[in-house]
Amino acid sequence: MDVHEKPKTLVIIIGSSRGSEIAWKSLQTRLLTPMNADLALVLGKGEPINSLYKTSKYTKLVDEYDDWGECIDYISKKEGDASPLSPDWRKFLLHNSVLATGLWGGIKHNGTNLAGSGTIIFCMRYFVKELIEEQKLLDKYDRFIITRSDHYYEFDHATDLSNENIWVPEGEDYGGITDKHIVLSKDHVMASLDIIPWCLRKREKFEGNPERLLKYFYTNIGIFPKIKRFTRSFFTVKTKTDATRWGGKNGLFVKDIGLISKYTNEYNLCMKSKPK
Repeated sequence: MDVHEKPKTLVIIIGSSRGSEIAWKSLQTRLLTPMNADLALVLGKGEPINSLYKTSKYTKLVDEYDDWGECIDYISKKEGDASPLSPDWRKFLLHNSVLATGLWGGIKHNGTNLAGSGTIIFCMRYFVKELIEEQKLLDKYDRFIITRSDHYYEFDHATDLSNENIWVPEGEDYGGITDKHIVLSKDHVMASLDIIPWCLRKREKFEGNPERLLKYFYTNIGIFPKIKRFTRSFFTVKTKTDATRWGGKNGLFVKDIGLISKYTNEYNLCMKSKPK
């Protein structure tokens, strides 16, 4: 790519369709359009078709697990053909000090689903890796933005982001590094998605929440020093009927858009940075 040429960008939404058409319209006008980016979806099966599906150039629908530990089993079996992974991962991952932190949220343990969505986030990133491989997207795009559907973009997403670095928005680190949005080049994207296989190979009793594990993972694979911050132009939102696995139960109602800001700190950071 010529140094003066803008990188070809693919925005990949993972998880499920939340936030409403109001949020999705802001995605189009304040992220996809300024970036001249294409859209891809890696979502759970069974949702009604909405405008995201109509905009998406690539769509991968994956199973919604009642126990997301079964997804870790799937990854362990698939990756085990290349290198030995641990089928007994529950013995070292599910220790008492992380059962309530959200780190392995989505796994059924002793008959109950652990709170939070850490496992789902990490497994969805593995499915992003599958999509990139299946569609040969490294040959088509220079930059990837991995994000979620329930962001409302108050103003245009930063576009002057060097492809030499990895970019995350300000805030929402919780002692680690935010798991909600990341911008990175094709040189780093595949390694960044390999969280579950890495955990299985490490065989460690990880501590903390998903953000802390992500920071440890990025550091361990050598990409953390490349991470830089950009000005937050968006905040996570929910409708009054959107389900949530973690946080956002006492959000701030934003009258102008008719949605609830799930995390007040995100909203405040965004509005502080909004161009006058």
